[in-house]
Amino acid sequence: MNPDDTVEVGIWLNPIIFQLFPERDLSEQEYKEILDAKREAYARKEKPILDILKAKNINIRYASQYAPLIYAQVPVKLITDVENIHEVDGIYLAESFRHCWIR
Repeated sequence: MNPDDTVEVGIWLNPIIFQLFPERDLSEQEYKEILDAKREAYARKEKPILDILKAKNINIRYASQYAPLIYAQVPVKLITDVENIHEVDGIYLAESFRHCWIR
């Protein structure tokens, strides 16, 4: 593989610890508020990483609203740079996840 070739990867960030749902039924409004708070937390966590990836001209394919996960096409020569970003927990070939998307 050429160092300039790209691979599509899933970049998992360190997890965010959320307060658990209360042990009661939630109203639709309460559920929406919790979900909105989670989306905002993931967006805040992903933003600095997305900025770093953009600065390296890495093609970002998808940033999840519901998990600390970014899909990107990363040049082979930059994989180690991405791995060494402090908030990155792991990098996986996106091919290993693709089967979940086509069910």
